[in-house]
Amino acid sequence: MRLTFREQGLKSIFKMERRRRVDGLKEVIAGGKVLASGNMLWAYKTWGDKSLVMEPEIKVKKWFGELFNRYPFTEDAVAYFRTLNMEAGDLSRNLGGGYWYADKKLVQIHGAQDEAAIHELSHAFWEPRRNKSAKDLMAAVVGLSKDTDPCYHVPSYLAKLYINGDPNQQDPNSPTGYWRGMLVEGNDTEMYAGLSSGIMGDIKKLPPYVKLFYQELFNEKLS
Repeated sequence: MRLTFREQGLKSIFKMERRRRVDGLKEVIAGGKVLASGNMLWAYKTWGDKSLVMEPEIKVKKWFGELFNRYPFTEDAVAYFRTLNMEAGDLSRNLGGGYWYADKKLVQIHGAQDEAAIHELSHAFWEPRRNKSAKDLMAAVVGLSKDTDPCYHVPSYLAKLYINGDPNQQDPNSPTGYWRGMLVEGNDTEMYAGLSSGIMGDIKKLPPYVKLFYQELFNEKLS
């Protein structure tokens, strides 16, 4: 999930830096965890998690390194990901949820759910490409929402929701009373990350006119 300006503003108000430092280093506490950063404390609040600790950096990097081997990320994508900051709450549990903080180049995940990690990494990968390709991507997703080829039924279903919304998903902030989808908001970044995690990196599941946006992120699996 990419933070909106409003959410970033709320986060800055929160600044819950409950960290103790010993000789300038984070104190390692029982269970091999470290005290949570201000960003993680804010995220915990949005997830309804009362934890005050998170995984140490070395464990987070190891987990993401294993993720890079489990899915067909391109070498260039992995090289870019290794330049980013990364945080994880609890990798012993298969928890979903995560955030991409563009201003901090920070990928953050709640737990060890691959889908959530792929989603947030995709946000990070798409960020520098948005200005040039956002409109083209959204046009492609509109086309995908109308694609009736059964080979692409999974991404097509997601695209329908992104473009048309979901009358069954109530949204009190919407003038229609239900979620109107992403197109009305011009939310290209959630479209990109949502399709990416929806197919779990298997770009064979995408039609050529959508696949082209993902070929720098994922290699095509050989079946």
